[in-house]
Amino acid sequence: MFQPVEVRALDQAATLDVLLGIKGIYETFHEVVYSDEALRYAIFHSHNYLVNRSLPEKAIDLMDEAGAHAKIRKQPEPAEITEARARIQQTVRLRKSALANNEFETARFYAEEESGKRQELGDLLQQHGLAEKTITITRSDVDEIVSQWTGIPLEAVRASCLPASAESKNKT
Repeated sequence: MFQPVEVRALDQAATLDVLLGIKGIYETFHEVVYSDEALRYAIFHSHNYLVNRSLPEKAIDLMDEAGAHAKIRKQPEPAEITEARARIQQTVRLRKSALANNEFETARFYAEEESGKRQELGDLLQQHGLAEKTITITRSDVDEIVSQWTGIPLEAVRASCLPASAESKNKT
């Protein structure tokens, strides 16, 4: 017979450690960067406004949703840039395959190909006036998600601030 196991919610400090530990995964997936302030407010807002769920789950969901929204808002690239990125990915796959098969000369060839294709991508980005922009998720992004999820006016969410002790702990 199975015994029930009680799993307790984490406190806000432990949740911050969790978010810092996983943020790289979410940054890669959503192609964004999370500011430390955004992570602190994901915890703070989820603790205060999403009372029917537990930390760290609800803070992770806020972080994930903010990244997804930012990625959607990103302007689409011209087709030739998308195709250039696909060519780079294909070359990377071929290089990795060659390395896995101990075909070092072939891998070196693909590494040189990749370098050239990355230069071509850079030139295309420059021609289109696009830089390799990194979208940074800020407190404002988290505030918007909380407002959408809860129906609380955005101004009211933005008016709530971290306690002074939480801000000073996180700045050290």
